[in-house]
Amino acid sequence: MFVGPRQANDHPEASDSESGDLPSPDSASVPPAREMGPRGMPDTITKKALVDRIADETDQKRVVVKKTIQTFLDLIIDELAEGNRLEFRDFGVFEVTVRAPRMAQNPKTLERVPVPAKKTVKFKVGRKMREELEAVPVDGEPAPEAMKPADAGRDVHVNETAPDQIRPRPRQTNPASVSA
Repeated sequence: MFVGPRQANDHPEASDSESGDLPSPDSASVPPAREMGPRGMPDTITKKALVDRIADETDQKRVVVKKTIQTFLDLIIDELAEGNRLEFRDFGVFEVTVRAPRMAQNPKTLERVPVPAKKTVKFKVGRKMREELEAVPVDGEPAPEAMKPADAGRDVHVNETAPDQIRPRPRQTNPASVSA
């Protein structure tokens, strides 16, 4: 999605910072409303926009923030290229996985085409990010209640005799695996 250059009248605080004046405390404490793009989706946030926001919030020069962010991103790429797993607590985990080779089909000619194995980066969302995303309602619906930590990731079912009690589903054993 293309996001055009920022206009001075798009963001009132931009005109204040361009003139060298700091925004008033009232305008700094209220975050701007989330604008939606042409398809009703949130706008894409660029590295430049992040540099600007971080520089404003930390009172650092944009050049320093830009170099720090670029160094951080370069180090992530270097570590992933070496096959290392990157774990950022509460944010998520990046790791390199290998997609197995497979046969695909050209939809136009119906010809079978071999697709070689490929390295790709997998990202697993961390706890804090997952909780923040779950707290945001989807399509105007109320946000779902978070699962209790003890039940998270486990298969649960409702007891028919007491529907208000939720308990873990009992483990099923395969009769063929039990030796007699």
